[in-house]
Amino acid sequence: MTRNLEALSARPFDLLVIGGGICGLMAAWDAATRGLRVAAIDSHDFGGGASFNHHRTLHGGLRYLQSADLIRFRESVRERRFWARVAPHLIAPQRFAVEADGARGKSAALLRAGLLADGWLSADRNAGIDRSLWLAPGGVVSGAERAAIDTSTLLPDTSSLAVWSDYRTEHAERLTFAVALAASRAGAALANYVDAIEPIRERRRVIGMMVRDGVGGGRRAIKARVTINAAGGAAGRLMAAFGVRRPTPLVKAMNVVTTRAAPLVACGAPAASGRLLFTMPWHNRLSIGTWHGSEPCGADAGMVTAQELASFIQEINEAFPALKLGDDDIALVQRGIVPARIRRGQVLLADRPLIREHRQDGVDGAISVMGVKYTTARAAAEYAVTLAVSQLGGNSVPPQTARLRLPGSLPDGTPPPSKQFDREVWEYLQRIYGADAQRIAATAIANPHLAERMTPSLPIIGAQIVEAARNEMAITLEDVVLRRTGLGAAGYPGDDAVLKVERLMREQLGWTSSRVQDEIQLLKEFYLPVHV
Repeated sequence: MTRNLEALSARPFDLLVIGGGICGLMAAWDAATRGLRVAAIDSHDFGGGASFNHHRTLHGGLRYLQSADLIRFRESVRERRFWARVAPHLIAPQRFAVEADGARGKSAALLRAGLLADGWLSADRNAGIDRSLWLAPGGVVSGAERAAIDTSTLLPDTSSLAVWSDYRTEHAERLTFAVALAASRAGAALANYVDAIEPIRERRRVIGMMVRDGVGGGRRAIKARVTINAAGGAAGRLMAAFGVRRPTPLVKAMNVVTTRAAPLVACGAPAASGRLLFTMPWHNRLSIGTWHGSEPCGADAGMVTAQELASFIQEINEAFPALKLGDDDIALVQRGIVPARIRRGQVLLADRPLIREHRQDGVDGAISVMGVKYTTARAAAEYAVTLAVSQLGGNSVPPQTARLRLPGSLPDGTPPPSKQFDREVWEYLQRIYGADAQRIAATAIANPHLAERMTPSLPIIGAQIVEAARNEMAITLEDVVLRRTGLGAAGYPGDDAVLKVERLMREQLGWTSSRVQDEIQLLKEFYLPVHV
């Protein structure tokens, strides 16, 4: 997977996807596997926005039962099962619990009925899934069964609990990037750090985009018969460039990763605002989400202010009083700009994707899609691509992604290929790279310094940094530390680890001393407002 801008302008494409978040990458993968000629670009890095900053869970839509929305409930069950089929090496079952019949819990009878309905309506939840990922039905537990569930001090020991299971994304950064790899291997031409400037028009039809190379500079034209706008928070701007005025409210959303230890069970509790917050075990730390702003924001309002973080910490301490969380306990602030809806003057997170075929607006050759849930991104992307296929005409194969596998694999129990690797490192390489793990290992065997861990606590070695720079389109220090290796996905990994990565990136990409200092500074700014 290499960044080849010449290939983007060498020929016309059937489909151009603008936006490399999970929705855009899914669209590129879906379209490429249907036999379409596909290009996909992102103004930043793949999965660098809200797709990196989601709360690391794949939900089965239990909350949709509250509103009897069975269509979205069944879609969530189906798409949760999809992830378990295509990426069993990158996810794991996660048990959730909330208080039942306590001071802040809902009626145990109501929760029991809801979980019974969930079990019945999702009876096919484990169909075609590796047995290690099977999800048990939920229920309400008390007494000795409750005592056996460790919720630390997050939920009262004496209360009954409603418990159920979904999935946790064990390697969230690689899960998104695996979709980019899959799209590339299916024939899509991908490039990061390419900014869409303006549409190319032929009367009322969009026939491509003028783009700017954010790395080497210069402009070029990418011609395509249909363009899918999957630009996330910036999708509204691109719609306006198409000539479509459909204002879409946006809001800032946030999760935090703390330095606190986490119980294995994810715990939910309401803050004073009524917002239900959940803790999650993430890289042996306690992750908590999700907060969102009370006012709409612009597409560029990505940074979190100290006041916003303080507001979130206050809500966390209202929901989980025993935590007594403070600023110094925060290791990472995950933030993104996401679609919102306004109800009775109140800003809420949007609960439905926006998918718009702009021929309805007098513009042919353009479709916009804004997803609202990581879990159901594939379904939204598939629908958008189906709309594009209808505009292209001719014959196209049906959607294929539900039957395929993403790159990577479950460890196969084989011993490490060299004494330079312990079993943890070898199994990690297999999960992340699958059949390519042997090639990554061979790089380290030939260059023993590349077999060294970047930090003692994580099984990430130097050969992975080389692979990211050579074959995974990593352009910046942030790309590698956060989105190719996950070295800093739970917090700043420390100066020693960052300098090791920087030295390898300098060797691979020929960075100057000035570039090195800029890269280190930009990486540290990513963690703001946390001090590193």
